[in-house]
Amino acid sequence: MKHTDCPKCDKIVHDEYCSACGTNAALHNMAQNMSNRYYNLGLKYAKQNNLSVAVKKLNTALEVNKKNIDARNLLGLCFYARGQIGEALREWVISSNYKESDNAAKQYLNDFNNNLSALEKYSEALIKYNEALTYMEQNSEDLAVIRLKRSVELLPNFVDALNLLAMHHLKIEDKAKASALVERVLEIDKGNAFAKRYYFEIFQKNPSEKNSVAPRSFGRANASLQKSTPEKPTVTGNPFAARTQKPVAKPKSLSSIVSVASGMLVMFLFMYILIIPGMMSDRDDRIGELTTDIQNMQVSQSQSVAGLQQVIDAHQNEITRLNEEANRITEEGINMQHSMKVYDAQRLLDAGSPSQALEILQEIEVLRLTETLVAQYAEIRLTATPLAQQQYFAAGTQFFNQGNFAAATENLLQAVRHSVPNTSMGGDSLYWLGRIAQYEGNIPQAIEYYRNAVDNFPAFTRRWSAVQRLNNLS
Repeated sequence: MKHTDCPKCDKIVHDEYCSACGTNAALHNMAQNMSNRYYNLGLKYAKQNNLSVAVKKLNTALEVNKKNIDARNLLGLCFYARGQIGEALREWVISSNYKESDNAAKQYLNDFNNNLSALEKYSEALIKYNEALTYMEQNSEDLAVIRLKRSVELLPNFVDALNLLAMHHLKIEDKAKASALVERVLEIDKGNAFAKRYYFEIFQKNPSEKNSVAPRSFGRANASLQKSTPEKPTVTGNPFAARTQKPVAKPKSLSSIVSVASGMLVMFLFMYILIIPGMMSDRDDRIGELTTDIQNMQVSQSQSVAGLQQVIDAHQNEITRLNEEANRITEEGINMQHSMKVYDAQRLLDAGSPSQALEILQEIEVLRLTETLVAQYAEIRLTATPLAQQQYFAAGTQFFNQGNFAAATENLLQAVRHSVPNTSMGGDSLYWLGRIAQYEGNIPQAIEYYRNAVDNFPAFTRRWSAVQRLNNLS
């Protein structure tokens, strides 16, 4: 390797290893190229709406190079397209931490931060989805369907909710609604494994429809086959001659009657001896066939029930997995909300509102933050606390001079609450609180304020005056 740049420190590398930082430049470049190839594959499948395969390719790209910003941003977009907003935000936050400037993830996060209604819809959709899973476990599927429909209404591309709703319709054999939902999922994500499985279960047993061929018309050849009605002969002369052509029947004799009766008797005997036993045998054969069909139907039904039970068990396992996944996503969403509050506090501090920044920090559970955000949280609190104390103290003394003791007390208490140890401002705030209590005739409270200032703040501006007033009141 000759005259290449080190991928880590940008120094010129004349050998395989960088002499400045010791990085194996060839191996590093190989990993980056492999990660970029998987990113290109993920981009190709994402453009084809095959999001599941795209997610797999992009995860492989990030396993090779976790700082592949383009792959991580595209992975977030794939999650967003499938309605997995929490996972999308997670990827964009990680991306913005790796690269702060010239990063599309920053814009994505700012758009969400400025669109609180979208986050509220997502949160409500996730809550409804979790409630649906709970009702599914309790066999209250009617209530679960109501929650799932509301979840899909709030988040139309929520693939997990659409799949669960399709599974319900498939379970109750409403294949029309199930197929519509499955096709809707496949429009969003062609490679979704659950939707493909449900699609197969819906259509695998349907016979292929054969197009019936309508009889064709053969024109003149067909017309030649039609028989024309023969014309009636014209009767001339006596108009009743045609009626008188039929011979008159002669009376039957007794022998002919006996002959006819004996013939009928022989016919009945012939039917009884030859035809009826054959009919009875056919009847017995038909009964045997029907019995065999019934037995086959019973066997087939038992097999279908067993197969359906396997499907139900698989669905129950899937529900359990989805429930665990939903709980994980919920936790990640809560962690994301606390992380966003750190950014909000930093923004308020930069805008000159340290007191509001501290109020937001009070709402944050520090255990839900990453190490980087914990450090930022501590820095914001350390910077904002003395600034907020100064604001509260200035407002409290101003209200005191105006005679507005209620507002003065509120601000001075906040100044004491945010006081820094061994500083003058905390003791001065307690002194003015004692003055207010003394004016209002609450002597025990005034003594308590003065004593607290003298004991806990050894050096503050009005310490001598606080000692004099404490002695006088005592």
